[in-house]
Amino acid sequence: MQLNKETIKKLERLKAEAEAKISAARADILKYITLDPKYSVIIDPSYREEAKSISETMFALRQESVKLEKLIDAVKEAARTLDVGNFEFGAERMRYVSSIATNDQTLKQGVIKGVLSREKCANLEAAITEAESKLKKHDEVTAPLVARLDAIPDFPLPAPQR
Repeated sequence: MQLNKETIKKLERLKAEAEAKISAARADILKYITLDPKYSVIIDPSYREEAKSISETMFALRQESVKLEKLIDAVKEAARTLDVGNFEFGAERMRYVSSIATNDQTLKQGVIKGVLSREKCANLEAAITEAESKLKKHDEVTAPLVARLDAIPDFPLPAPQR
């Protein structure tokens, strides 16, 4: 899976699933709880272990939901930082790699054939340097996101290739 708009959709779906499980767990735990006239919570003694287990599950699901929300925010912030439209990080990265390769090839061929002016060589070198700088920034911003996404079960992202 690439780091793109589908990533956001999947994260949002996982978050919604966690929240749905929290709601279901809340409904389950309410089966075992009653309130006395003084509004004290009473848990049926025969179901205390089950209620405790459900409560622990709810806590873990809440933590997962918060983690996913933070990750969604981080991906959106990365898109703003890198000015990547539609969360197409992979396409943007490939554009930089392609620009570097194309300009480098043009520069090498032009120098070999002796048909490039100094100004054209300088422009190509500047374009290569700029693309390399953008690629480096892109990788610095996206690498932590990819690592965090890889930590989510069934959410593998391929390692960036150059």
